Amino acid sequence: MIRKWFYALLILVVISAYSCASLHPEVKNGTVMQSFPTKEPGKILKIKRSPTEGFYCNYYLFIPGEAISGSCRLLVAPNNSGTSSDDIRLHDRLAQGYIRGLSRSFGRELGIPVLVPVITRPGVIPGASREGWAYYTHALDRQSLQLQVDPYKRIDRQLIGMIEHAGTILGEHGLEVEPEVFMLGFSASGNYTNRFVFLHPERVRAAAAGGLKGMPLLPAEQRKGRKLYYPVGVYDLAELTGRPLNFAAVRTTPQYLFIGELDANDTLPYGDAFDEREREIIIDVFDTVPFKEQKESNAPILLKRFDFAEKIYAEYGLPAHFVVYEGIGHGFNDQVWEDLFEFFRQHTD
Repeated sequence: MIRKWFYALLILVVISAYSCASLHPEVKNGTVMQSFPTKEPGKILKIKRSPTEGFYCNYYLFIPGEAISGSCRLLVAPNNSGTSSDDIRLHDRLAQGYIRGLSRSFGRELGIPVLVPVITRPGVIPGASREGWAYYTHALDRQSLQLQVDPYKRIDRQLIGMIEHAGTILGEHGLEVEPEVFMLGFSASGNYTNRFVFLHPERVRAAAAGGLKGMPLLPAEQRKGRKLYYPVGVYDLAELTGRPLNFAAVRTTPQYLFIGELDANDTLPYGDAFDEREREIIIDVFDTVPFKEQKESNAPILLKRFDFAEKIYAEYGLPAHFVVYEGIGHGFNDQVWEDLFEFFRQHTD
């Protein structure tokens, strides 16, 4: 039975000890800054950013200690700080706490390596046209994809750089890693995960994303006569990314999308998650309303959106499993974790 502390995995991260890149200026880019022991067999490494290898963020890497026969999958779990902040230590310690929790859960259950990036969400981005909070980097929103400032430019590609770099490190530790990764995200990082699948489906073997406010990215260009601009849909994805949508690969990438039946956490009213045009499209296409009060009476609004999205995914033939969990809100319980482990086990090949 999964221990009760798993309920609060995303909350417990705040009590973990922190480390900061600025405290280690002598460490070369792309090398190990720190190594941490874990309760499970294995270790956690903190890797320094390496712009020459495609990433401006540090990242954490859990390496399981027990021998893995054959090749294995790397689990990539984008970080989510829950707020914008110019204090790198905040984003860093939350990411470190997150990977500690995942090393205990996935390390024990699946024995696979885990990567958590330290993507920052600053309050100020020098050279950007908007205030930093308007770029929801942890959700891989439209504004983030349009950023042209080097430390934050194309954070989706930066994650690919980290994945490739981690593959080299894991190889040095005797682990043969498959090129396609597992991905896991919740809330903002759930949006990041779900959206990343559409941007780079050939990089993902299977993905699980929860707490999406009932609004995963729709695999459609238009609906109700409206163009579904990213991140509502995929209408202008090629224009944004410079490459066409690989729909064939999306159709072969299993997704596990989940929500709590009492989830009343809605980002639709807020300018950091959606701009006015996106909000108007969502309200019309999803036939929904935004709300700010997080009370159970609003939860059916998210469930209605979720049901609509499930129908659209089925219409386009995507291998997505939509799951509603009874009795929980914006969070996890034992059953969620058991189902996530089983989902990834099913796609371990």
